[in-house]
Amino acid sequence: MKSFFLFIFMSLPFFLSAQESYYGALDTITIHGFSLTSGNLNDSCKTQDLDPKKPIKFYLDCIEISQLEYEIYSEEYHSQLKKCTPCVVRRLDYQDSLLSNTTEYGDCRVGNHIEYYPSGKPKTIGHYKVNETGKWNRIYARGYCSVKNGFWSHFDSLGTLLYTETYNEDTLIGKIDTVFYPEFLNRLIGGRYFNDIKGSIWQSSKQVDKKTISELKDFGLSIVEIDADSLKSDLNIWTFNETLKIESLDTNTKKRSLILECKYVHNQENKTLKLLIENQEIEFSYVPVSTGAYVGFTIKNK
Repeated sequence: MKSFFLFIFMSLPFFLSAQESYYGALDTITIHGFSLTSGNLNDSCKTQDLDPKKPIKFYLDCIEISQLEYEIYSEEYHSQLKKCTPCVVRRLDYQDSLLSNTTEYGDCRVGNHIEYYPSGKPKTIGHYKVNETGKWNRIYARGYCSVKNGFWSHFDSLGTLLYTETYNEDTLIGKIDTVFYPEFLNRLIGGRYFNDIKGSIWQSSKQVDKKTISELKDFGLSIVEIDADSLKSDLNIWTFNETLKIESLDTNTKKRSLILECKYVHNQENKTLKLLIENQEIEFSYVPVSTGAYVGFTIKNK
């Protein structure tokens, strides 16, 4: 059984304005996406395992097509994505509604990823492992192709946060179902986002210490509105009060170890966070996502 997205240009490929990311300014390719599958369809319009006694059938959005058409579409899929080295891929449906927005290298996802409902509201917001080496050969074999990392947030069609997941190298290591934490949702609805960080607690997508925090290129913070000691995975906890405390949490012993404590400057208007660590200043720009339960940070060039 084979299944992947086919991308067909209605005209010649075109590029939108460059988008800033970990990789610098990236071109944005806007393409149309259709579901292309082979095998035997079941009642839910999905392919089942191949039965060697039955002939292989080919489908485009559940409509049967010939093998030749399938091969043509498949070739177009691969040839178009060869131009993404890397880039931001915006996938549209038949009505030109946005399906997803992803940082990719070819058909490998290597950065931010957002899926959308037909209404335009985010459905899923997540992050794939960034290729920090700058080398793009054999990225699948080297573990840089579509590897989920950090926080993933899932929303219903009205924009309500349903649950969040935490991944480490494509392994799910934590999940919070917000349905069971009504206080968490009430705080979000009430406006407690990154706008008002004093007294708030966040979990970080990346482990840091005094040395490596200045080397962070990008990371994410996800708000914690339940007892932090009830979290299921070892991680860094950021607590904002008069100062910022970054602690490591051992979920087995429930012990927190102080990594660093520093002053900080939060500029809500410019959406920047500056950390004042001993004799250095480290400044990040940030973008709150959807309700603000997740915030993505990128280091500012000096």
